[in-house]
Amino acid sequence: MTEAAQSHKLSKQWLNDAERVVALTGAGISTDSGIPDFRGPQGVWTRDPDAEKLSDIRHYLADPAIRKKALVARLSDQAGKTPCAIR
Repeated sequence: MTEAAQSHKLSKQWLNDAERVVALTGAGISTDSGIPDFRGPQGVWTRDPDAEKLSDIRHYLADPAIRKKALVARLSDQAGKTPCAIR
């Protein structure tokens, strides 16, 4: 058996034996699935330049308007939802 075939067999066994599996993918997978990208022509950061600043701690700490926008976004995202710990 070749080294590649042995690696394939071992990988297959790990996946079969695993209780949970996580796959980390690149941007192409998510955009093909309908999840908006960040930097593309219709990207989150392209349409709203402050959105990129929300992901950078330097801007968050330096700009009160960015902190407020982050808080408003978090609160509106949680509206009507029950925290997991309460369920």
